[in-house]
Amino acid sequence: YRIDEKYLGYVGNVQDGYIFIKADGNPIDIFAHKKDNDKVDFDKLKIGDRVSFNVAFTFKGSIAMNIEKY
Repeated sequence: YRIDEKYLGYVGNVQDGYIFIKADGNPIDIFAHKKDNDKVDFDKLKIGDRVSFNVAFTFKGSIAMNIEKY
């Protein structure tokens, strides 16, 4: 992943305050937390919703940032 590039995927799992995104062409789910994303209302996201996002890297692994409904 490149940090400056937008990726596409869909919401694969929704929990209270966080989601997992299944990126197109990548079998690994990418974690996203509500507190790190203010462009989308996490309470309105549903499994299967298409989203675009950037990827950031932390000591715990990759996370999705700048999530927007696509």
